[in-house]
Amino acid sequence: MFFINKSASHKKNQGLTLIELLVVILIISILTGLAFYKFSPENFQKKNINSESLTLVRLCNNLRSIALLKNNAYGLSIATDGYFWWELDHEKALWKVLKKSPYSYHQIGEENYRIELMNNTDNNNNFDYPHIIFYPDSTITPFKCLITKEPDLSITILTNGVSDVQIQQ
Repeated sequence: MFFINKSASHKKNQGLTLIELLVVILIISILTGLAFYKFSPENFQKKNINSESLTLVRLCNNLRSIALLKNNAYGLSIATDGYFWWELDHEKALWKVLKKSPYSYHQIGEENYRIELMNNTDNNNNFDYPHIIFYPDSTITPFKCLITKEPDLSITILTNGVSDVQIQQ
Protein backbone atom coordinates (compact mmCIF):
# COMPACT_ATOMS: atom_id res chain seq x y z
CA MET A 1 0.00 0.00 0.00
CA PHE A 2 1.40 3.41 -0.96
CA PHE A 3 0.77 6.60 0.92
CA ILE A 4 1.24 9.99 -0.63
CA ASN A 5 2.68 12.54 1.70
CA LYS A 6 0.79 15.70 0.78
CA SER A 7 3.01 17.97 2.88
CA ALA A 8 6.15 16.82 1.03
CA SER A 9 4.62 17.49 -2.39
CA HIS A 10 3.27 20.81 -1.13
CA LYS A 11 6.75 21.86 0.08
CA LYS A 12 8.20 21.48 -3.44
CA ASN A 13 5.92 24.22 -4.74
CA GLN A 14 6.67 26.79 -2.00
CA GLY A 15 10.00 28.23 -3.19
CA LEU A 16 12.83 29.50 -1.01
CA THR A 17 12.44 30.64 2.58
CA LEU A 18 14.07 33.82 3.77
CA ILE A 19 16.77 31.85 5.61
CA GLU A 20 17.60 29.81 2.50
CA LEU A 21 17.80 32.99 0.43
CA LEU A 22 20.12 34.64 2.98
CA VAL A 23 22.39 31.58 3.02
CA VAL A 24 22.64 31.68 -0.79
CA ILE A 25 23.48 35.41 -0.70
CA LEU A 26 26.10 34.77 2.01
CA ILE A 27 27.75 32.01 -0.04
CA ILE A 28 27.87 34.22 -3.13
CA SER A 29 29.37 37.07 -1.08
CA ILE A 30 32.05 34.82 0.37
CA LEU A 31 33.00 33.49 -3.06
CA THR A 32 33.19 37.03 -4.43
CA GLY A 33 35.37 38.08 -1.51
CA LEU A 34 37.69 35.13 -2.03
CA ALA A 35 38.05 36.01 -5.69
CA PHE A 36 39.02 39.58 -4.73
CA TYR A 37 41.47 38.55 -2.03
CA LYS A 38 43.16 36.14 -4.39
CA PHE A 39 44.58 39.28 -5.98
CA SER A 40 46.16 40.52 -2.77
CA PRO A 41 49.17 42.85 -2.81
CA GLU A 42 51.85 40.18 -2.39
CA ASN A 43 50.69 38.50 -5.62
CA PHE A 44 51.64 41.60 -7.59
CA GLN A 45 55.38 42.03 -7.31
CA LYS A 46 55.84 43.73 -10.68
CA LYS A 47 53.01 46.21 -10.69
CA ASN A 48 53.00 49.51 -12.43
CA ILE A 49 52.01 52.75 -10.74
CA ASN A 50 48.36 52.46 -11.84
CA SER A 51 47.85 49.06 -10.28
CA GLU A 52 49.67 50.19 -7.11
CA SER A 53 47.23 53.07 -6.82
CA LEU A 54 44.17 50.94 -7.56
CA THR A 55 45.24 48.38 -4.98
CA LEU A 56 45.59 51.04 -2.27
CA VAL A 57 42.21 52.60 -3.18
CA ARG A 58 40.43 49.22 -3.09
CA LEU A 59 41.99 48.23 0.21
CA CYS A 60 41.05 51.59 1.76
CA ASN A 61 37.44 51.38 0.61
CA ASN A 62 37.15 47.76 1.76
CA LEU A 63 38.61 48.60 5.17
CA ARG A 64 36.13 51.43 5.48
CA SER A 65 33.32 48.88 5.05
CA ILE A 66 34.98 46.47 7.49
CA ALA A 67 35.21 49.24 10.10
CA LEU A 68 31.50 49.87 9.73
CA LEU A 69 30.57 46.17 9.84
CA LYS A 70 32.78 45.30 12.81
CA ASN A 71 32.12 48.59 14.62
CA ASN A 72 35.84 49.09 15.14
CA ALA A 73 38.41 51.69 14.12
CA TYR A 74 41.20 50.79 11.71
CA GLY A 75 44.14 52.78 10.48
CA LEU A 76 46.70 53.26 7.73
CA SER A 77 50.28 54.43 8.06
CA ILE A 78 52.31 55.51 5.07
CA ALA A 79 56.08 55.24 4.92
CA THR A 80 58.14 56.45 1.95
CA ASP A 81 58.49 52.91 0.56
CA GLY A 82 55.10 51.40 1.45
CA TYR A 83 52.17 51.29 3.85
CA PHE A 84 50.75 49.18 6.65
CA TRP A 85 47.45 48.80 8.46
CA TRP A 86 46.31 49.06 12.09
CA GLU A 87 43.42 47.85 14.23
CA LEU A 88 42.27 49.48 17.47
CA ASP A 89 42.27 47.07 20.42
CA HIS A 90 39.49 48.49 22.62
CA GLU A 91 40.36 46.36 25.65
CA LYS A 92 43.94 47.65 25.83
CA ALA A 93 43.16 51.01 24.21
CA LEU A 94 46.14 50.49 21.88
CA TRP A 95 46.69 50.32 18.16
CA LYS A 96 48.10 47.04 16.87
CA VAL A 97 49.58 46.44 13.43
CA LEU A 98 47.63 44.04 11.20
CA LYS A 99 49.65 41.18 9.77
CA LYS A 100 47.03 39.23 7.82
CA SER A 101 46.94 39.52 4.06
CA PRO A 102 45.83 41.70 2.32
CA TYR A 103 46.19 44.11 5.25
CA SER A 104 49.82 43.35 6.02
CA TYR A 105 52.78 45.60 5.28
CA HIS A 106 53.06 46.33 1.57
CA GLN A 107 56.18 47.71 -0.05
CA ILE A 108 55.34 49.56 -3.22
CA GLY A 109 57.16 48.80 -6.41
CA GLU A 110 60.90 48.96 -6.73
CA GLU A 111 63.53 51.50 -5.68
CA ASN A 112 62.17 54.24 -7.94
CA TYR A 113 58.70 54.21 -6.33
CA ARG A 114 57.76 56.57 -3.53
CA ILE A 115 54.57 57.16 -1.53
CA GLU A 116 53.97 60.36 0.42
CA LEU A 117 51.15 61.68 2.58
CA MET A 118 50.65 65.27 1.45
CA ASN A 119 48.41 66.97 4.03
CA ASN A 120 49.39 65.19 7.22
CA THR A 121 50.30 67.62 9.99
CA ASP A 122 51.91 64.80 11.98
CA ASN A 123 55.43 63.64 11.29
CA ASN A 124 55.25 60.83 8.71
CA ASN A 125 58.04 58.96 10.52
CA ASN A 126 55.98 58.50 13.69
CA PHE A 127 54.64 54.95 13.59
CA ASP A 128 53.18 54.63 17.10
CA TYR A 129 49.68 55.06 15.72
CA PRO A 130 48.10 55.38 12.25
CA HIS A 131 48.26 58.52 10.12
CA ILE A 132 44.81 57.85 8.65
CA ILE A 133 41.90 56.43 10.67
CA PHE A 134 38.86 54.56 9.32
CA TYR A 135 36.11 55.17 11.88
CA PRO A 136 33.18 52.81 12.65
CA ASP A 137 30.71 55.40 11.34
CA SER A 138 32.33 54.98 7.87
CA THR A 139 34.14 58.31 7.93
CA ILE A 140 37.87 58.53 7.26
CA THR A 141 40.55 61.01 8.21
CA PRO A 142 40.68 63.27 5.14
CA PHE A 143 43.95 62.77 3.28
CA LYS A 144 45.82 63.31 0.06
CA CYS A 145 48.51 60.84 -0.90
CA LEU A 146 50.96 60.94 -3.80
CA ILE A 147 52.42 57.77 -5.35
CA THR A 148 55.39 58.58 -7.55
CA LYS A 149 57.48 56.54 -9.91
CA GLU A 150 60.64 58.46 -10.70
CA PRO A 151 61.35 60.43 -12.72
CA ASP A 152 58.01 61.88 -13.82
CA LEU A 153 54.99 59.63 -13.17
CA SER A 154 52.70 60.36 -10.22
CA ILE A 155 49.15 59.59 -9.12
CA THR A 156 47.18 61.33 -6.37
CA ILE A 157 44.85 59.37 -4.08
CA LEU A 158 42.50 61.33 -1.85
CA THR A 159 39.30 61.54 0.15
CA ASN A 160 37.46 64.34 1.91
CA GLY A 161 36.64 61.96 4.77
CA VAL A 162 33.05 61.28 3.79
CA SER A 163 33.27 60.08 0.20
CA ASP A 164 35.14 56.98 -1.01
CA VAL A 165 38.89 57.03 -1.43
CA GLN A 166 39.58 57.69 -5.09
CA ILE A 167 42.24 58.46 -7.66
CA GLN A 168 42.29 62.11 -8.69
CA GLN A 169 42.14 62.49 -12.45
